[in-house]
Amino acid sequence: MTAGLPDVLADPVGVIVALVAGVEPAMSRTTVEDLVISVAGGRAKRRKLAGALAGRPAVLADGRSPAPQPCSAAGRTGIAESAARAASAAGLAAAPGR
Repeated sequence: MTAGLPDVLADPVGVIVALVAGVEPAMSRTTVEDLVISVAGGRAKRRKLAGALAGRPAVLADGRSPAPQPCSAAGRTGIAESAARAASAAGLAAAPGR
């Protein structure tokens, strides 16, 4: 458990509220609680979200996925090419400047 945070299993909403308050102090506790309850419907989902945020609270600020990133330019190029093929197959055009 991170210092100063409620227990993830006992109070997952409290953990999330505390972490969000650290990043968005102007947001009210009630607003954050309402959002958590609407987005993470069940207790298991709330616990999973609280655990993930407690493990890497920076995701609230940087939005980066905790999934491993490709190590090489070739890996990133392959992902971009795959996305372009999928968009083309779906009849979507890439947005200008992307």
